[in-house]
Amino acid sequence: LGSMKMVAQTVNVIQARMAGTEFGAASVSAASGGADAPGGTLPASQLGLRLVLCPGTEGSGEEIVAGLRGRTSDVGGVVAKSFYSSRAAEDAPITERMDFWTSSIDAVAGMTADDGSNYCVDTLLAEGGMSYRVSLGDGAVDVFSRLSPSDLELGIAAGNFTLDQYNDCMWYAVYALSLDPRVCSVEPEARVTTVCDDGSLDLLGLGCGGGPMSHLTARESNLVDETLYYALSLNEWNAVRSTESPQDFGGLGGEETDDLWTDAARFEYQIAMNHSDDKSSSSAAYHPYVVCSLREGLSGAERERDVVSLFNSTPGVEAGDDYQAARYGLMHNTDRMSCLVMRAYNDTIWRVFEGNPESASYMTVNPVHPSMKMVAQTVNVVRARFAGNDPGDAVSISSGLDAQATSSAGGRIKVHTLGLRALLCPGVADFGGEDVTGGVIEGQVWDFVAEGGGRNVQELSFYSHRVDGGGVHTDRMEWWASSTEAVVASTDEEDGTNFCLDSVLRDTWTFSLSGDLTLSVFSDQSEVEADAMLAEAGRTRDEYETCVWYLLAALAVDPQICSIEPESRVKVLCADGTSDLSRCPLESSTGGPGASGLIALMTTLATTAVVSLVVMI
Repeated sequence: LGSMKMVAQTVNVIQARMAGTEFGAASVSAASGGADAPGGTLPASQLGLRLVLCPGTEGSGEEIVAGLRGRTSDVGGVVAKSFYSSRAAEDAPITERMDFWTSSIDAVAGMTADDGSNYCVDTLLAEGGMSYRVSLGDGAVDVFSRLSPSDLELGIAAGNFTLDQYNDCMWYAVYALSLDPRVCSVEPEARVTTVCDDGSLDLLGLGCGGGPMSHLTARESNLVDETLYYALSLNEWNAVRSTESPQDFGGLGGEETDDLWTDAARFEYQIAMNHSDDKSSSSAAYHPYVVCSLREGLSGAERERDVVSLFNSTPGVEAGDDYQAARYGLMHNTDRMSCLVMRAYNDTIWRVFEGNPESASYMTVNPVHPSMKMVAQTVNVVRARFAGNDPGDAVSISSGLDAQATSSAGGRIKVHTLGLRALLCPGVADFGGEDVTGGVIEGQVWDFVAEGGGRNVQELSFYSHRVDGGGVHTDRMEWWASSTEAVVASTDEEDGTNFCLDSVLRDTWTFSLSGDLTLSVFSDQSEVEADAMLAEAGRTRDEYETCVWYLLAALAVDPQICSIEPESRVKVLCADGTSDLSRCPLESSTGGPGASGLIALMTTLATTAVVSLVVMI
C-alpha cells in the first residue's frame, strides 16, 4: 500500500510547509508567505521527495524517470489503482485520511479540460515544472519542483491555477509516486534557498541586488542544483590532486566545510552561465571543469574517449561548446577513476547530464575554482620567499645555475628568483579550431588581471563575494579577499591610475608564453631595483607583496588558467644587484667586487626575501 511506503510524519511535514509554519527542523516555505529577511529576501525551503527504489529495479536512470513521469501523468490509472478511491466509489467506510487522499486525486481529475489537457500533470508535474535526479548507486530518486515562489505567484495571478489547486496537485504527485511498484519508500526532503524581490534565488547567501554574479534566476538555480548533484566532495577531490583547497576551505566544522565547498561550486556554475553572456563566444566565456569517470572495466584512455564521445553526441551541445584535454592527457588515472580537464560553454555540463542520465552512475563533474588550480604549498612557498626563508624542496632549482659567466669586465652574481608558472586550459591555445598566437594569449590574460582596476577579478571571486556578504567563510578566504580589495581600493579617483596594476605589474612584470600551453609570469626587476622603485614611489614592501598576492589570485580566477604553481629562475645580476649587465661596476683590484659592497648586497637580498641562493662568479 502507498501508506506503507511513506515514512512517519510525511503528511504532517508537507502540511506544515504548505501552511507556512515550521515543523521540527523543517524550514518554512516562502510560497506560503513569511517575514522579510534582511536585504529584501525571503528564506525559502523548496520541498521535495526522496524516493527509495525497490530492490531489483531495472533500467537506466532515463528509463526510471520516464516511468515515474508516466505514473504521475496517468490520472485515470492512479484512480484505478487507488484502494482509497475504490472504497470511496463503493460508499464503503473510509477514514478521514483516506478521504483526504481521494479528494486530492478527484481535484486533479477535475482539472482535465474538454480537450484532455490537465494543467497539473501537463505543466506543474511535467519536465518544465518538476525535476527528477536519479542516483543508481544509492538506489534513490530526488524529486523537486522547478518553480520558485514568484513563479507560483505569477501562475496564480495569471489565472492558471489557484493555490488550493497547486496544493492538490502536489498531494496527488506524492500519492501517485507511492503507488509506483518501482518505489519502496517515500519521504519529504528539503533544500533551503533565499528568494530575492525579483523572484531570483540567492543560493549563496550573498544578498540580492549585488550584480549578475550574486544570485541566480529560477531556471539557472534548477540547472545548477541538478549539476551539483554529480560533483566530487572536498575529500574526494583531495584524493585526486594535491592543491590549496584543504587550506582555503579548512578551519570549520565538517558540515560547514562541505556546505562551503558546495557553495563555491555553485558560484562557479553561476559564472559559467552569466559570464558566458557577458563575454559572448570569446575564450574567456568558457569555464574549466574536472570530469571524472568511474566506469568499470575500462582503461584510462578508454574512459577518456568515452567521456569525449558523451559530450560530442549530446543533443543540443554544438561543436565548439566544449574543449577537451587531448593535448594534456589525464590529470588523474587509477583502476577506480580517471579524470581529465576540459572547458565548456554556458550550460553544456547540464545538457550532457540531461541528455545522458545514465552517465550519473559513473561520471562526476566539478567546476574548477581558484583553490583547485593552485598546487599544494603554493602559498607557503611564496610566503617563505617573502620572509627570506629557503622553502627547501618545495621549488626546484633551475638548471640555469650552470650557466656560463657572461662577462669578466665586472662582478656578477646569480640569484634564485621566484615567479609563477600557469598552465593554460584546453581550448585557449587553439580556440575556435585555430592556433592562437602567444602575444594574443598574453594580452588576454593581462587584460583579465587588469580589467576594471581589479574589479573584474573581485566580481568573479567567490571569496570576495562571500566575505563581503557576511556568509560563513574561512580565514584564508578573508585573506585572499582582503588582498583583492586592497588593490581595487588603491585606484586613484582623479586619474584612474593604480600603483599595483600600472607601476608594478604592467611596468615591471612579464607575461610570457613558453611552449604552447605554459604561461610564465616573472618580475623583470632585481630585488634591489624593486626596492629602489618602491622608495622612489613612496610605497612599502607590504604594498608590493599584496600586489603579488593579487596577481596570484587573479590568475587563479581567470577561466583561461587551469593550474598555477611557483617557479624558480636563476638570474644573473651585477654585483650591486642591478640587472643591466652592460653597466656592471668594475671588479676591485683583488679580482672581485669590494667585500663590503658584496656583504651589504647579500644582506639586502636576504632581507628583501626573494633570493635563496647567491653565487659569486
